[in-house]
Amino acid sequence: MTLSSDSPQRSTCTAILPFHNERDRILPVLAAVYDVDLVSRIICVDDGSTDGASAQVIATFPDVTLLCLPDNQGKAAAVAAGLEMVETSHVLLVDADLRDLRASDLTRALDMILHDTNLDMVLLRRMSAGLHARPVEQVGQPHALPGHVGHPPPGDALEVGGDPHRLHL
Repeated sequence: MTLSSDSPQRSTCTAILPFHNERDRILPVLAAVYDVDLVSRIICVDDGSTDGASAQVIATFPDVTLLCLPDNQGKAAAVAAGLEMVETSHVLLVDADLRDLRASDLTRALDMILHDTNLDMVLLRRMSAGLHARPVEQVGQPHALPGHVGHPPPGDALEVGGDPHRLHL
């Protein structure tokens, strides 16, 4: 992936990865985010790590933006610091310790938010063997997920708010 804003779609999303001492987990997550064509900028925020994670990130992905906080201030402070640097219309907030994250999962979630003007956010979470997304149409008013509240659908699925919108991965 070449991080640039040479097309309108590519300049619409910045990914923020806050992390603290995630040396053993951040690179696979960062690789998945890096492979998402809709992401034009990646901001990694090191929340005072002492394990060398920042050096590993910049050595492997030299074109990401790396912001190092001087000491551990907590995830909310790391996210806020990353948000201060965002210049795009959309933000993809990704935990650095996710396991088995795939670029295709992120691409589908971003496609959903970029093409449905009724959505303000999409929340991704792993349930059972699949990655699921729960869209939020208006702040504070989540979609109803009939038949799926508390019970993940069978198999791998990207859940986007009810049966008509479920995408099987």
